Amino acid sequence: MVLEMEEELIRMLWFIGAIVMFIIAYLLFAIRKENKHVKYILKPGTMIMIILLAITGSGLDSVFSIYVVMALLFSLAGDIFLMWDDRWFIHGLASFLGAHIIYIAGFFNKLFTRFSILGNGYERCNIRGDSPCLFYGSRSVRP
Repeated sequence: MVLEMEEELIRMLWFIGAIVMFIIAYLLFAIRKENKHVKYILKPGTMIMIILLAITGSGLDSVFSIYVVMALLFSLAGDIFLMWDDRWFIHGLASFLGAHIIYIAGFFNKLFTRFSILGNGYERCNIRGDSPCLFYGSRSVRP
């Protein structure tokens, strides 16, 4: 049963990945032909598919995966802002800055909360509550 679910997940990830690659190829074609309408649909569409791929692949079962999806959402906003007039450039730049700050926070969170060093040995901490770790800032401790 578990093996069948894993195989189905892998097939779904390959399918979504193939769709993302197709959209990117078509987007490059639309940019080359200067078709703005297609570009305005496919550029955010590509990011939406990448976000779906991240959600499907991770299942949002860790704090790190939530950080990554949040950063991808900020990147999506940045892409949308940069597609509009030049007056939205700063908004797009700020969105991408926010995305990078969230990525950095996610990597630091993963680095500093990966293992709890209190208690008996090391315990993996995750968001679902499978382990009794609590997160306090950049450290995790057991109650």
